[in-house]
Amino acid sequence: MRWTVLTLAGLAAFRLLVRPRLLRWGATAGEARAPMPGDAVIPRPHVIATRAVTIAAAPEDVWPLLPELAGRGAEVVEEEHGRTLVMAVHAFHVTVTWAVELREQDGHTRLVLRQRILCRPGVLGLIYLLLSDTSDFLAVRGQLATVKALAEGKPHRAAIAVP
Repeated sequence: MRWTVLTLAGLAAFRLLVRPRLLRWGATAGEARAPMPGDAVIPRPHVIATRAVTIAAAPEDVWPLLPELAGRGAEVVEEEHGRTLVMAVHAFHVTVTWAVELREQDGHTRLVLRQRILCRPGVLGLIYLLLSDTSDFLAVRGQLATVKALAEGKPHRAAIAVP
């Protein structure tokens, strides 16, 4: 009984205190709330994560690196003027969109990434949903650090601690 209570308390603490930070890593409250291109592709997602990083490079230097964020199998849903890219992956158990906006900010580029996840009913969808918060955070954080490092011309390891 004691372990059950401790486990439930730990899960509740994660859900209330840690998870919101993982889903909004690097993004301001305004960036997380603001609508982004691609939001209509999955109008009622199970998970919405908005993450961001500031890059000491011009948007045109960051743009060529963006397709790597979604990985293989992603289709481009929308592309606009070298500043906005929306990609989607439709798999058997999940549909995921990545909307990326490059915003010029004080001589730097603000890369804002919105990920929307819709899981299909069933065991595979539920498993994906349960695992997507933390494992996805680690993967996306690594991808954003890599884009930042490549755009700034720095070795990847030097850019691990970025928001």
